[in-house]
Amino acid sequence: MPYVIAFAIIIVAAGAMLLYRQPVEEPVTANTSPAVESENNVPEGFTPPTTRPPSAAVEGEVFTPEIETELEPAVSTETYSATASYFTPRRTEHEMLITLELEGETVVDANVAYDGATAQTPNHTSFDNSYATEVIGKNINDVQLSRVGGASLSSDAFNEAVADIKAQL
Repeated sequence: MPYVIAFAIIIVAAGAMLLYRQPVEEPVTANTSPAVESENNVPEGFTPPTTRPPSAAVEGEVFTPEIETELEPAVSTETYSATASYFTPRRTEHEMLITLELEGETVVDANVAYDGATAQTPNHTSFDNSYATEVIGKNINDVQLSRVGGASLSSDAFNEAVADIKAQL
C-alpha cells in the first residue's frame, strides 16, 4: 500500500511540473532609443543593396519560369466489346456485354451490361461491386476472374468475353 501512495504522489508531482510554466520575460535590447529614420524613410545605418537579386524581374517584365518537361508519347485508348452468355441452375440464360477500354494492353475502364441493362439479380450486383478492382489497371493478358463477388457463372462469362477481346487485338 505505501508503494501505491508513493506512486500516486510521483504522478501528481510530474503532472504539476508539466502544467507549471514560468512567465515569459520581455527580451532585453541594448539600444532603448527609438530608431531614427532619415528623410527617405530608411532607418539610420541601413545600406541598400547595389544590385538586384538574381530572381527579381525588371520593371514591366513578366517573369515566366522555364519548365523542362519530357512528354511521353501519348498512348491512345481503344474500346473493345464482346458478349458471352451463361445458363443458371434455374435454366435461365443471361447475356453479358463486356466493354473494356484499353491503353496499350492495360485495362483502364470496364463495364458490364446484363441482358442489355444493369444488374438484375443479387449475383449480378455482387459481381458489379467486385470485378472492377480485379480488372482495372491490369494487363489484359493477366485478367482471369474466379468467383468474383461469389458469382462464378458471371466470372466465367466475363473470362470468355475477355478471351474474345484478346482475339480482337
